[in-house]
Amino acid sequence: MNDSNHTLSPLTARLEALVNGDLTWLNDLDVQPIALVESAWRTSSHPTVTLRAISVVLSGIRQGIWTLEAAHDWAYFVMHGGFPRHNPFNRSDLDIEYDPHYEELVAELVMRLERSQDEGQKPLTTKDFDSMAALVEQAGR
Repeated sequence: MNDSNHTLSPLTARLEALVNGDLTWLNDLDVQPIALVESAWRTSSHPTVTLRAISVVLSGIRQGIWTLEAAHDWAYFVMHGGFPRHNPFNRSDLDIEYDPHYEELVAELVMRLERSQDEGQKPLTTKDFDSMAALVEQAGR
């Protein structure tokens, strides 16, 4: 864990931003050597996936900032603790946790995004995103 006086490395800061729903550095982190990503996570504050993070991702999709594919990769990352790899033994397994106050809802929404690119799945629609955003908003009250 970091103390407030500790300066985060750029990689650690990007990793924390990603967990918090900022997909800006998604592709950059995906190509980093696994050992560097694991080291960055060890020195991070270990942020949890919150409703706010999901709201940021959903808002980005709805505004056209992020693609559904990027949201899928984010969801895969926070669900599995690593990026999809051709060789499953060659990826990190970070222990990323969900906000304990809303763990069930966070897990459900992350899973919907993660499975959105599965073969045979119907693509998520604007109505689906609006529904997911409404669930986040309602729970956050």
